[in-house]
Order: sequence, then structure tokens, then C-alpha cells
Amino acid sequence: KLQAIADKAFYGCSALEEVRLPMSLTEIGSYAFYRCIAITDLDLGGTARVGDAAFLGCIGLRQLTLPDSLREIGKQSFRGCVWLEAVVIPNTVETVGAHAFYGCPNLTLFLTSETVPERFDERWNSSYRPVVYGTTVENGAVRSFVWDTDKVRNLNDSNRLSDPIQVGYSFVGWSTTEGGEAEYTSETLSKVSNGTTLYALYKSDS
Repeated sequence: KLQAIADKAFYGCSALEEVRLPMSLTEIGSYAFYRCIAITDLDLGGTARVGDAAFLGCIGLRQLTLPDSLREIGKQSFRGCVWLEAVVIPNTVETVGAHAFYGCPNLTLFLTSETVPERFDERWNSSYRPVVYGTTVENGAVRSFVWDTDKVRNLNDSNRLSDPIQVGYSFVGWSTTEGGEAEYTSETLSKVSNGTTLYALYKSDS
């Protein structure tokens, strides 16, 4: 069974479109998929460690699923993944290296932890992308969070919250009641009162 992908294993494989990583996999080496520009969707399987710059320059990547097995994200791991819009970081992740998501201009980071973990590098979010702390997650997708200025960081006129992603579904909007109707889009959340719980609504693509 595959347990590790070596450093630079698929370095610069620009025609590589699909990657299926098994649950037996525990480590992805540094620069393993550097500039694999045709990859669009990625599930990291059972990975515990993503090496430095493992997916740097994967400019086609749009969907990224980080598993609960993940413990470490190396420096510059997803740097320059310009089309990434929403990534859930589970609370199993203990360390994130410097500039891990630098140059991802559309990205919102949803963390299940209530605050930034102490072993995250101080420059882990060096592009100052929006971060939502205390996110409730189910099957890898955002379910809810509390709209609070202490929990939602780096929002301004040029940094808007991105829509959350669930594989096989389209995001509909945000509701203030679980299972309710969409009341807000990600663009209109500035109207929400502090302390309000927001529930993500999705519809199946099938």
C-alpha cells in the first residue's frame, strides 16, 4: 500500500489532471506536485503531513479537502493556488508553515479551532485572507459558524468571504435557522448581527 509520495515525485507534470490519494497514504513530500497546473480537485486521503511547497503553483486547483488525519502543512504548500476559494482546516492540524496559502487571492480559510493554534507559523496566512474560527464541519464541508468580529477576521471591502464548498453540491446561501431558507449570500453578511449563528445551505448537483 502506498504510504508516502517522494519529494518532487510529480514535479512540473503539467498534463496531470487527476490524483486519487489512498487512505493508506501518510506523507506527501516537498515539491511533490509542484506546478501540476491541470489538477482541479484534490482529496488528500489519509495524509498526515504535507511537505514544503508540495502543491505550489497548482493554478488549476479549485477544490481541496483536508482530512482529519492531517497534522502538518509545510511552508508554501499551497502557495499560488490562485483559484482556491474555500478550505476547511480541521482541528487535528497542529502546524502550518509560513506562506502556506500565500498568493491565493480568492481564498477563505474555515478553521474548526476557536483560535489560531500556537504552533501555526506567525506568517501562515501571510496574504491576510479571511479566516473564520469555530466552524462546525460535517463530512468535510462547512455547516455553521457564529458571525462574530472576534471569530471572523480579515474582512474588508477587498477581502470578502468566499462561498463554502461541498463536493457534489452547490452553495445556496446562509440561513439563521438550521434547515431554513437562504437569507444571506456571502456578499451580504455585513448586515448580520454579531453573535448570530449562520447555517450553510447546499443543493445537490445531481
